[in-house]
Amino acid sequence: MITQLDTKSVYTFMDSLVSIRDYIHRAKEMGYQQIGLMDIDNLYGAYEFLEECQKAGMGAVLGLDLEVEIPAGPLSIRLVALGSKGYKHLIKISSMKMMGTTDWSAFQHLLDDIAIIVPYFEGIEYLDLGQDFAIGVFPDTPAKHFSRPVFPLHTVRYFSTSDLESLQMLHAIRNNCSLKEVGAIDTSMMFLPPEELERAFSHNFPDSIPYLEKTLAAVHYEIDTQLKLPRFNPESLQSRNYVSWLKKV
Repeated sequence: MITQLDTKSVYTFMDSLVSIRDYIHRAKEMGYQQIGLMDIDNLYGAYEFLEECQKAGMGAVLGLDLEVEIPAGPLSIRLVALGSKGYKHLIKISSMKMMGTTDWSAFQHLLDDIAIIVPYFEGIEYLDLGQDFAIGVFPDTPAKHFSRPVFPLHTVRYFSTSDLESLQMLHAIRNNCSLKEVGAIDTSMMFLPPEELERAFSHNFPDSIPYLEKTLAAVHYEIDTQLKLPRFNPESLQSRNYVSWLKKV
């Protein structure tokens, strides 16, 4: 079965309305067996995500959405931890990125047990990262043959189209601008049932789904759930609640 992987949670601050508990609850209702979390730069929600997935009896996949610098310029990449070693490396990579490191070469020693995915762009066939990588394709990526394996990505930032106004307001607050200046929100970033997600890729990239299943089949993390780590409480300033408050003032 397909895995929804490229999901941004409320920990991608001011850029998502997806709370982790709601995400897992809805995923279970839809029939997913495994889901992913891939916030931008940070792993603040990782422990909660793993804990809640375990309670729900669902498989969990942790990733990072990063922009790094290569000699040709900035590059968007996705990193997926394939096991506990990879998860520890993601923590180090995230910490480095949050401290300002962007040079791709600085992360090279931390890529064991990690799958590298580079979202499609024109000319990606000429990209040399010094590491093996898969090409991330989206439902609207033009159908073509690639010499590298392809990985299906569908970015999720909200649960329904009724959330679009709230996300637009968050972007206006984040960018310190008016709603008119923000413009319309991308309407394709809604959480989809697994059957609909599979259909979105089955025509243009049918080989991407078996590759995803094979890559993620053995993903498992050994995490000490007894370790009491400091936790950021998203409920204290959850995006949806903040927007609701702003509408009243």
